[in-house]
Amino acid sequence: MRGLFISAFFSIVGCCTLFGQEPKDPLVFEVASVKPVTDVVPAFVHGGPGTDDPGRITFGRIPLTGLLTFAYETQFDQVLGPDWLSVREYEVIAKIPKGATTEQVHVMMQNLLIERFKLALHHETRQFLVYELTVGKSGSKLKPAVDPDARPLKPGDVNIRSQLVDENGFPRCHPEYRA
Repeated sequence: MRGLFISAFFSIVGCCTLFGQEPKDPLVFEVASVKPVTDVVPAFVHGGPGTDDPGRITFGRIPLTGLLTFAYETQFDQVLGPDWLSVREYEVIAKIPKGATTEQVHVMMQNLLIERFKLALHHETRQFLVYELTVGKSGSKLKPAVDPDARPLKPGDVNIRSQLVDENGFPRCHPEYRA
C-alpha cells in the first residue's frame, strides 16, 4: 500500500524554490503571532471557517508536526523529519481574512510555515506494510460483546463500569489483570 509522506527540512529556502516561481497574490493571514510555549497549558485548536469564531484561528501548545498536518491535511504518521518537530510546542494566533474558506486557511498556514520557519519540504511516496481487515466470503462472524454486569445507561451517565473505578473515582485494574 502506498502513502503520501512529507519530509520536512528547515533551511533558508523560500517560496520560489518550493513552487518554482513567485506567486502573484499569496494567501496569507492578516496578522499572525507565533510564539514558543513556555507555560504548561492544555493543547487546543479553536476557531476558523465554519466555527463560532471564523475570523480567527488559535493553536495552543501544538508541535510543528501538528501545524504541518493541519496545513497539508495529512496524518501525524505521514510527516517525517527531525525528532524536535514533535517536541517543541508553539502557540499560533492568526486573523483570517473575511470570507476565507477552510482550504484557503490551509494554504495560509503553509505560507506562514514557509515565512516564519523557513520551511522547505518535499512530497514522496513510500511503500509500507499494512494490515487490512476484510469480511470473509461467508460473512462476518463477529458478535457484540455481552457484559453480564452492565446496566442500561441513562442520560448523563459516564460509560465506565463501576467495578473498575475505586471509591475516589480513579480507575483500578480488574482482578484478572493484576500482575
